[in-house]
Amino acid sequence: MLLDIDAVIRVIRESDDPKADLMAHFDLSEIQAEDILEIRLRQLARLAGIELEKELADKRETAAYLSALLQDESRLRALIAEEITADAKKFGDDRRTLLEADTAITNKSIQTIAAAVTDEPVTVIVSQKGWLRTRSGHGLDTTALGFKEGDALLQAFEVRSVDTLALLDHSGRAYSIAVAQIPGGRGDGIPVSSQVDFQPGGALASVACGASDSLWLVAGTGGYGFLTTLENMTGRNRAGKAFLTLSADERPLPLVPVTDLQAETLCLSSDGYGLLFPLAEVKNLPKGKGLKLIALSASATLQWLSVYLEGQPLPRGLRKNRVDVCRGRRGGRGRAVR
Repeated sequence: MLLDIDAVIRVIRESDDPKADLMAHFDLSEIQAEDILEIRLRQLARLAGIELEKELADKRETAAYLSALLQDESRLRALIAEEITADAKKFGDDRRTLLEADTAITNKSIQTIAAAVTDEPVTVIVSQKGWLRTRSGHGLDTTALGFKEGDALLQAFEVRSVDTLALLDHSGRAYSIAVAQIPGGRGDGIPVSSQVDFQPGGALASVACGASDSLWLVAGTGGYGFLTTLENMTGRNRAGKAFLTLSADERPLPLVPVTDLQAETLCLSSDGYGLLFPLAEVKNLPKGKGLKLIALSASATLQWLSVYLEGQPLPRGLRKNRVDVCRGRRGGRGRAVR
């Protein structure tokens, strides 16, 4: 490059059209010729030329390094980690937020929280469209209760303020709400959807309310069921938890409270068959499908389920003498009762 400087200067000095002559004499492009004509004379000194060549060599070396780095992901990650570590050492300081281990939530701690709620008698009122409210005390005249237009009473429970309300949706998923969280007074209450997050397509199907150790009879229209405590239907997740296993065409039956294990289980099918058997034959399970309670014909469903004690009201149209003849073993076909 330096050897050609004198020739370049001579062409520029003697030419009427320096750019064209430079292009012709040195086989340059128009841009290269323009750049040469823009060079100031002091940049043509020997030392300046050497510095330019050195800078060019450095640029080429850097370009080669960066190109190799971009093509090797492991080297790139290592470099990023190294730079982050270096920045942390240079600019970092001690953590300002104190991190401490928390105490795990157990059944005991939940009971402690529940103990902070005033323990008093209340009546929990659940409407058919899923509105919740409470009234203080027991012995409430439910026939005098008012509801929104098109709504009516689903169930009322005489419980304690420290108890829990459990709900099943149409798929058998269980949700729970602390009774203390349900507002009292004479209003319409709150919709259940404000307290739990039903899964897509889910809707209120059945409810239970009471102490965590209260016993309940659970079943689906497919004829299978089991005994369980209300605690097994309780969870901390608003989205609920899997509880009663049902097929796509099944639905949960109303949850039945159990106070006497010496009682009997009464099952009535949609085709008019009944089966009465000892409640003790039903297995106690935390969740699942349960055991076969009654054998159903192909088109029939389990339509009625109750815990039967002498003197207890029977479904409309069913006489006691017809119930007595349908005693049998759990899982049997039963007898025609109508």
